[in-house]
Order: sequence, then C-alpha cells, then structure tokens
Amino acid sequence: KKKKKKKKKKKVLCVDTTAYGVMFLTSILYTAVLWYNFRSAWWKLLLFAVVFYTIDVFFFASNLLKVPNGGWLPVAIGVIISASMFIWHAGRSKTQRYLAERSQSLPSWNELGKVLQDHSNKNSEVRRIPSVGVYLSSHAEILPESLRSLLPRTLALNSPCIFVTVKYVSVPYVAERERCVINKIPHLESCFHVLLVYGYMETPYLSELIPKLIQNETVENGGLGILTQNLLPSMSAIRQSLSGPSSSPISQQTIDMPLITYYLGRDKVKVDPKKWIGHKLWVAYYDFLLKNSRNKASQFHIKHEDVLEIGTWIEL
Repeated sequence: KKKKKKKKKKKVLCVDTTAYGVMFLTSILYTAVLWYNFRSAWWKLLLFAVVFYTIDVFFFASNLLKVPNGGWLPVAIGVIISASMFIWHAGRSKTQRYLAERSQSLPSWNELGKVLQDHSNKNSEVRRIPSVGVYLSSHAEILPESLRSLLPRTLALNSPCIFVTVKYVSVPYVAERERCVINKIPHLESCFHVLLVYGYMETPYLSELIPKLIQNETVENGGLGILTQNLLPSMSAIRQSLSGPSSSPISQQTIDMPLITYYLGRDKVKVDPKKWIGHKLWVAYYDFLLKNSRNKASQFHIKHEDVLEIGTWIEL
C-alpha cells in the first residue's frame, strides 16, 4: 500500500509539472500577443502580469522541491538551450550592426560602373564573363561584400550579372504578381537588381526561380509600385544580354538552360584579443553555432554544385 501511495504521488507531481509548464508558456504567449499584436497599454499588461504571473510563481515554488531529486536535469537543459538562443540573437544583432556600419562606406548600385573603372585603371581591364552570375545581397541598395572581395582578385564580372535581395514581410503569403521587382543598374550593361518578396510562411527556391525569370516563364515586370518608384524593365533585357551577337560563344542550348553561378558570402567572426575572457567565450560559442547553422545555399534551396562561397571577416 505504501508503494502504491508513492506511485500516486509521483503521478500527481508529473501532472503539476505539466500544468505549470503549460500555464507559464500560455502567460508568456498572452503577454506577447497583447504587446505586439493588440498594442495594449502598459497598465493593462501590468495588471495581467500581476494576476497570472503571481499564480505561476506559486507553481514554480512548489516545483523547486523536485530539483534535488532529478529535476535539475531538465532545468540544466533549458538553461543551455536558452543561453544558446540568447547568444545567437546577440551575435546576429551585432553582426547586422557591424555590416550596417560598414555598408555606409560601400558603394551603391549606381556606383558599380565607377568601381569597375577604378579596378580597370589600377590593374588590367575588368573582363565580362559570358555566364550568368547571381550575387546574394542582404541590402537592397549596397553592393554585396562577396563582390567587393572577389572583384580585385579575379578582375572579372559575369555578363549578365544579377544581384538578388530576398525580403521577408509580415504576411504569411505574397501574391505571385507581387513577388519580383526588377531594376536595371544604370550606366552598366547587363547588370540587374532583383528584389524577391516572400511571406514568413514561404520558402524561396532560387534554383528554380532565377532560370524561370531568364526564360520568361513568370509574369514579366512583376512587382508593386509601393516597393520601388523606378520603372521596371522587362526580363527580355536579360535574355538579350545572354544571347548577344551572333558571334557570341554562348550557344542556344546555354540560353535555354543557362549556366548559373551563385556567389554567396560566408561569415567568419573574430574577436579583439584585448577583450575580456567572458566576451571571448561567448564569441567563440557564437562562432560554433554559426559554423553548425544552416548555410545560405540550404536556406534558399540552391544547388551546392552551383555555389561559390566567399569568406568575410566580421569582428565582434
């Protein structure tokens, strides 16, 4: 009988633990919805927190008795996961700030012709390679770091050259006619900027979309006027730059199935040796998370044999 009573007590404890976890998560979700979606006043949030979080505190205090008897394991796992999430968020935020500060000194799309001319004057002339080159750019107006690193070493630029920026909006799905915004880069032949808009429930498949754009299988001049004030040129300009003159070495077969190279940036973090040991530890852990995270090729569903990664140093 004593053994049966003990088993019943354990079952009750499990139910209490589950109830506490569900109630605590529900309180957090309600608070987030009231703040982000309904934009409730601060006093309403405070009143909600006082009532519901007080109940959660009593449940939490009752569950503290289980920590010495094996309850420390899920607590430790939760602390490790939470610390990893906070470190990842802090690292991504610092990386974005670093790139934003550095992008202020980088040239814009309108200055791409000037950049090519400067490299041609300093070295030999920049050649145009008769193949499709796609550069992924996180900023819609700034040249990507991958091009800045690759151009001085190769003195070559693809023709045509397509700079792609993927933007996510706060709606689940985006209509196909609003998916794509195409702009021709001025003062430079066969260079285009493509803005792709996706909802948070959608997944971009660039290996399928870019060839369709070139082959005109999607709606031409797709895009909304609210996204850009410029007139959108037709994708036939890209197809014309692919075909070129009759003496061009590109065959008709290449035009039907173009050889596309995707140039992606690969971030590598480094830390100032003068920083204190705690800062070095979290940067090292963030670097570990970054190495094991999903790369851009997998994120945008690009075939790995079509990818050329270019490393970029980021100091945190």
